[in-house]
Amino acid sequence: MPKDVPFSDAGRGNVENYFKQGKAAAIINGPWVLGEYAASGVNYGLAPLPKLSNGKSIHPFFGAKGYVISKVSKNKDLAERYLAFINSPKYALLRYESIAELPPIKEVLNNPLITNDDFANAIASQVEQADIMPYIPKMAAVWGPMTEALATIIRDNKDAKAALDEAVAKIHDN
Repeated sequence: MPKDVPFSDAGRGNVENYFKQGKAAAIINGPWVLGEYAASGVNYGLAPLPKLSNGKSIHPFFGAKGYVISKVSKNKDLAERYLAFINSPKYALLRYESIAELPPIKEVLNNPLITNDDFANAIASQVEQADIMPYIPKMAAVWGPMTEALATIIRDNKDAKAALDEAVAKIHDN
């Protein structure tokens, strides 16, 4: 972030705009925004998150898409055929080509189109260190306290351990 920007303006949208305008040197984000960055014309690259001072890797969350067929579906056979169709190697590769979504099919991941893509390699490297995002309502209790803790660490120079311990206590209270 530019030094003259107040922390209160450091919301996700503002930070992304600063990055796309070349006013922020780096941003931590996910592959879903790569199209926006490319469209903005900003010169960017990808790199895995750095290791901590103790040598351990940072474990960000990552999300994955899945498909389900309702047990009350009246067209289960058709739904199963559709899922087989869109998850075939041919269409998984087409999805990668159109929206840069890494496919969960090893055969496709080994395609030279993907193995020779620096962005795909950087994303795959980070995913190896990531934990699956829990998609449960209880996660709503995490985001507020963690955002507040990070803000007080950055904005107020609060001791990181103290701020994070407070956040954990608030999460457990929720």
